[in-house]
Amino acid sequence: MKTNNIFKLFSVLLIIYLLALSIASADEATVTRDLPDQTIDEGSTFTVTLSPVGFFIVGTVTEVLPAGYSYVSGSAQNVDLDDFDFSSGTLKLNIDSNVTNVTYEVTADNVDGTFTGTFATVDANADPVLGDVTGDSIVTISETSDDSSSSSSNGHSSSGSSLTITKTSTPEPTTENTTDPTTQPTTEPTTQPTTQPTETESSPTIALPIVVIIGLILLISRKK
Repeated sequence: MKTNNIFKLFSVLLIIYLLALSIASADEATVTRDLPDQTIDEGSTFTVTLSPVGFFIVGTVTEVLPAGYSYVSGSAQNVDLDDFDFSSGTLKLNIDSNVTNVTYEVTADNVDGTFTGTFATVDANADPVLGDVTGDSIVTISETSDDSSSSSSNGHSSSGSSLTITKTSTPEPTTENTTDPTTQPTTEPTTQPTTQPTETESSPTIALPIVVIIGLILLISRKK
């Protein structure tokens, strides 16, 4: 009988100790966010790290992403469930009490952004324990892409102006080359060869009938 009573007393004390430990850990529940220290390029993907502590059995973290930023679907690690609402930019993560490190991926917009978040769990009496996510909250976007785009646009404008100048100077050589060669060959060669051969050909054609007629007259006169 005494052994049974001692066992029962030990069991009751153990249960009381575990409940007290659970209540204490739930009251001290926190979630800390860690963001990249360096600036982020526009449209690039970066990692967000959450460190939950003191959840009782399970907890839920609700992250509100900056406007224009988007959660990379399925990228959350060490969670039971991830649910992202595109319209509000809200990401909900269910996390077990034994998990101390959670990561997820986000695609950046072209402007700096601020993260906000809350968490919720319960204590051993099923009373809610709520809090805000602390730690890093601001992401800075690099301005390198804006500078390169402006310099490239200046380069295009300068090259365009140089092309315009070369086009306006090209018509001058073409007018001088076309006038001189065409006028001289057409006038002189055509007039001289055509006039002289006609005179040399007409003189034998006229003289030949005259000689024939004179010969006929002489033959007739001799027969008479």
